[in-house]
Amino acid sequence: MLTALVVVAGVAGSLLVGRAVAVAVVGVVGVAGLAAVEDLRSRCISNELTLAGTACVGIGVLLAVALDDRDLGSVAGDVLLGVVASGVCVLAVVWVLRPGLIGGGDVKLLGVLGATLGLFAPLAAGLVGPVAVLVAGGMALAKRSRRIALAPGLAVGFLVAAVAGMASGSVAGGLG
Repeated sequence: MLTALVVVAGVAGSLLVGRAVAVAVVGVVGVAGLAAVEDLRSRCISNELTLAGTACVGIGVLLAVALDDRDLGSVAGDVLLGVVASGVCVLAVVWVLRPGLIGGGDVKLLGVLGATLGLFAPLAAGLVGPVAVLVAGGMALAKRSRRIALAPGLAVGFLVAAVAGMASGSVAGGLG
């Protein structure tokens, strides 16, 4: 149900903006916000949320090829670049070596965020991790706790990276 709701919101956003990548962006903004709330409440990000984000990215890829006149190879390359630039590989290594520090949902969410940014601003995905660390560090200091939720920082990092990517003027087939 949640997946369908997020996908419908993304499709509506693409119709309003006029670019296919808006499906992924609008949908994933919703996923990131819901993941932040869920992580704050339960210290867990559900697979349903990351699946919804993945569905949004997949639909965004298909629509970018079909409606934004981009070829599949370049879209796939940009999505992969966004994932790698997001730092998901580093976070995955941290999760494997020290699973008590972060959860697998954080890794999956960062992958979805990076893939989404890859659709329109792959290099901007490199901002997500540093911003997330700053937000999480600030939350830890404010709460005087070592146990913090990473998803709120990832959501803020995604928004910062998306705005930076759109503002850069180098938006690849996307919203600019």
